[in-house]
Amino acid sequence: MAWFGLQSSVDHLAQLADILTAPGGAPLRPYSPFTLTRTALLAASQSVWLLSGEDRDERLRRTALVYKDEWEHHLTYLKDYRTDPAIHSSLDLNIAGAIDGQIERLELQLAGAKNPSLGRFSSTRMLDEAARWVSRHQADGWQRRAFLHEWRMGSAAAHARQWPMNFRSGKVTVDRTDKMSVRWVATTYEEIGTSLVAATLMAQDGFRLWDEHYR
Repeated sequence: MAWFGLQSSVDHLAQLADILTAPGGAPLRPYSPFTLTRTALLAASQSVWLLSGEDRDERLRRTALVYKDEWEHHLTYLKDYRTDPAIHSSLDLNIAGAIDGQIERLELQLAGAKNPSLGRFSSTRMLDEAARWVSRHQADGWQRRAFLHEWRMGSAAAHARQWPMNFRSGKVTVDRTDKMSVRWVATTYEEIGTSLVAATLMAQDGFRLWDEHYR
């Protein structure tokens, strides 16, 4: 789970790097780059969170929570797919059997993970705790706040929310009349760079922790 988080983080960062360095230049989009940096930050935070626990039991508890969250979402997807009337009538019997087998395995795994002491998984809490660890040597707490700011701004972009436009320095509103206003939305390389650096810093600490555990 820790290594997959690092793989996912690097993949999203590399995609953004490919876009920003494309021959001839690529248009600077106001929303989509932050979806990439948000996912990269989240994925790297997963690795930091899993590897930075105070002791081995805590790291194993966190790992169990991530697995449980993955199994729950996987099971929900399979059950929704399997019981959808539009799909059910045309589903190949071999495929249906394979899906049923996977559902059975996931239900068994989740039954074994029903331990109240595990707690509940929360992406935001995971990121907050990872940010606290990465910024533990920063006395003023601003680096932790910066990580959380990028997480929330990126999440809003990924979920089609408008409020980040109140904070984007590239936002411009023009041509306002009694009946309408035309609003131009833009971003800046500085804003994208800040989001990219936040995810990169988290990933760097993830790799550092990986090396400490597995070198």
